[in-house]
Amino acid sequence: MPPRFQSESYVYFHGLDYTERETDMQSMFSAPQANCALFEKYSIDYILVSAYERNNFTVNETEIKALFPCVFDENGVQIYKVTFGRNALSVILLKNKCRHHSFINLSQ
Repeated sequence: MPPRFQSESYVYFHGLDYTERETDMQSMFSAPQANCALFEKYSIDYILVSAYERNNFTVNETEIKALFPCVFDENGVQIYKVTFGRNALSVILLKNKCRHHSFINLSQ
């Protein structure tokens, strides 16, 4: 598993309140079609689904597969291209180096 703080309060008390993003990430994984606006809000270009996401989120893989083309699939890791009509180019959704990045924003 990628490095991660065991206490969310540690990160919060050091100036990073990611609660909304964490909730939004759960929403995007569990019901991607119903949460299209969140993909736009964060300018998400790719979704990474690996053992980490499967163990830490409720991932609706059936819906993700139906909505987005898989551009990488190897060793239990899939990357899906989010196609909501915008062009993409390079950074991470959560710019917090101590968190795992499952949604990638490539336009900044």
